[in-house]
Formats: sequence, C-alpha cells, structure tokens
Amino acid sequence: MSKKIGYLAIFLVLLIGLLSMNIVLSQENTDDSSDTSDSVSDASGDSSSDSAESSAAEESEEGVEDEIGSGEVEIIEEDEVSQEIEDAEEASEITKTTEEEKKAIFRLTKVTTGRGFVMKDDESDAQFFRGTWIVRRIIEKPLIPEDLAEIKGNAIKSKRFGFIVIGTGKEKEKFGIRIKNFSEDKVLFDLIDKNGNLAGSMEITPKRYEKITLWFGNINLDSGNYAGKWLVTAVSKTIILKPRIERPPIWNIFAFKQRREAALKEKLQEKLFEREGLGAFVKAHKKELRDLKNLSKEKRKIQIERRMKRIREAEDIREEALRIKQRAMRELEEDLEVKERVVSSIKERVKQS
Repeated sequence: MSKKIGYLAIFLVLLIGLLSMNIVLSQENTDDSSDTSDSVSDASGDSSSDSAESSAAEESEEGVEDEIGSGEVEIIEEDEVSQEIEDAEEASEITKTTEEEKKAIFRLTKVTTGRGFVMKDDESDAQFFRGTWIVRRIIEKPLIPEDLAEIKGNAIKSKRFGFIVIGTGKEKEKFGIRIKNFSEDKVLFDLIDKNGNLAGSMEITPKRYEKITLWFGNINLDSGNYAGKWLVTAVSKTIILKPRIERPPIWNIFAFKQRREAALKEKLQEKLFEREGLGAFVKAHKKELRDLKNLSKEKRKIQIERRMKRIREAEDIREEALRIKQRAMRELEEDLEVKERVVSSIKERVKQS
C-alpha cells in the first residue's frame, strides 16, 4: 500500500512539474508574440507624444547625434565597451552611471566618437584628436505601467554629455563639451576645462555619407598647453551600448517575477531601439538581442533607417536644385540666342539702309 502511495506521489509531482513547465513555455511564447503588437503601438504613439511633450531644450539637442554620428551603428553590450574604446579612463567615463540611472528599469547609451587630428592654423604643429558625444536614455521603474500602454515620451529621460582629448600620454589635455547651438551645416560646442570654466569653443561641420561622417572644423582654446586656433579633421563612429537581459532558465518554474521583468525589459529595449531608427533590426533579431554572443559582429552593424531617409531626401533636393539650375541655364542660353539674332537683324538692316 505504501508503495502505491509513493508511486502516486511521484506521479503527481511529475504531473505538476510538467504542467508548470507548460505554463512557463506558454508565458515565454506569449511574451514573444506580444512584443511586436505592443512595440508597434508604442512606436506609433512615440513620435507624436515626444513632439508634444518634450521640452524645447530637449528638442533643440535631439538631432545632434544624427548630425555628427555615423550612418552605420554597431550594437554592443555594456561589458564590451573596453573592446571599442581603447583608453580605460574614457571607457570608464562612458559607462559610469548615476544612482538614478542604476535604479532605472532599462537604459540605452549611444556613443559617437570622432578620431583624427588637429593642426595649428599656421601648420606649425599637429596633435592627435579624439572627440566623444554620449546620449543615455533611461526609463524609470515608477513610470512603468504593467501593460506598457501608457508609456509616453516623458517616461524616457535623456542625458547628454561629452569630451574631447588633444594630444597623447602625459601631454594630453581633456575638455568637456557642451552644445551651444547647431544646424544641419554646423555644430557649435563650448569647451569646459577640468575646473568647470569656459576654456574655448569648437565648431564642427559634418560631411555625411551613407555609412560614415567626416568632421571638419576648428577649435579655439583660450588657455592650456594647446592655446590657440586649431583645424580639426576626424572620422566618426557610433556604437549603441545595451545591458544584457537575463532570463531565468526554463527549468526554474517559480521565477515568475524575474521572467516577467525580463519580458518587460525586452519590450522597453525594442521601444528605445525604435526611437533610434532601428525598429526593423530589433524585430528581426529579438531573441539574439537577449545575448549578443548569438549575433555575429557583422550582423551587429546596422544602417540607421532615418539617416538613410534623410540622405535620400537630401539627394532628391540636390537633384531637383540641379534640374532647376540646368533649366535656368537653358532658358538663359535661349534668351542670349534670341538677343543675338535681334542684334544681328538690326545690324543687317542698318547696313541695307
């Protein structure tokens, strides 16, 4: 009798385990299938809510990373940043987070670096140059509704900061950079020294191509080892840093809270990537984005959709301007031919008379 009870107990335990496993698997599938519909509705409302609710200051700086960043971005995980940023101090500054950012349920960091050289305007000296512009977006826990339906632009906080380095080794000098103003043609930064004082200015004229952006411009420094006017030439590269999202193993049937939080983070990740113009990439690689080791380095490089759209629009504008110019030239040539015929006709009549 006791054996039968023992077998029955084992059978019940196995049955409960199978049922629990089935619930976990169905929850995983539900999370994956609902990602697309949720993110699409979020994305459709994102642009309108951002434009309506973002402050003027936020909007005034929103496009800077598009102007100076590369058209192709590479996605890496936060613990891989040292592989991309050789200087350990700079890598540490990029990944350093505030208490508010640590408490956020999700964050995404976009880093644009410009590497090249500066040369004195009289060509008497040249130095290596590095410039870094960082945009970190976070979504805080208190602002997260369970179904994501109420996430608006004001739930996403953005922090922008950067620095430049002139020279190498012990002779290098580092300055913080702060946006003064920008347009599609130029970006103007204030340079801040280590004491927090205004030390000069930097003006960058970006030249955008399909995959890369070149920086041309000048730096004016009022003090320090490199005081004076310098000409800047650099090429930019943009990377996006994402945290690794840990999902509990399937066999852990009691990790409902952790599994739900991981699913929420994946949806927020998709939302933030869509904001960066990478929505199509996220939809195609949802599972691989859980752990980027599953995605080859080449597949992590993506062209920004809105960047390509802007380049195409700019090309259309240039082509239209060229057509207008050519049409105006033809009309001018026709006018000149008419005038020449009139003058010739007048001269001929004068001779005859």
